[in-house]
Amino acid sequence: VRRQRAGADAAGRPLLENGQFVRGMAWWFFSSERIHLPYHAKNLWLHALIEQGMLGLLAVTLFGGLAVLWVAAGPGRSHPLAPACLAGLLGFGIVGAFDSLVDAPRLALMFVLLGGLALSLRGSPPVAAG
Repeated sequence: VRRQRAGADAAGRPLLENGQFVRGMAWWFFSSERIHLPYHAKNLWLHALIEQGMLGLLAVTLFGGLAVLWVAAGPGRSHPLAPACLAGLLGFGIVGAFDSLVDAPRLALMFVLLGGLALSLRGSPPVAAG
């Protein structure tokens, strides 16, 4: 009786093309064509916990929470951009409760840039008397 090798078909050929990565990333294109839902944590905070652990979850929560507080009740609340930043951050959080938005790099970057902008706002500049 001939034993079948793990990772090979009945004829002994490898099941995966470039399974040892000897040709770099050839034959390895990370995407999902149709069945991608099982691989998603459909919640921003659950996604952070699974992908980055407790420290990642803490970092995302503190960053987003601090940015929201900064423009809602902190030093940035009187800046003209504060309402737009607050709306964007709250919208990201609300949609993030039902979907993992940071799977898309553009959305993740936008969240970080928007949070950074919110945290950089200070009160409105003094109006020059004239």
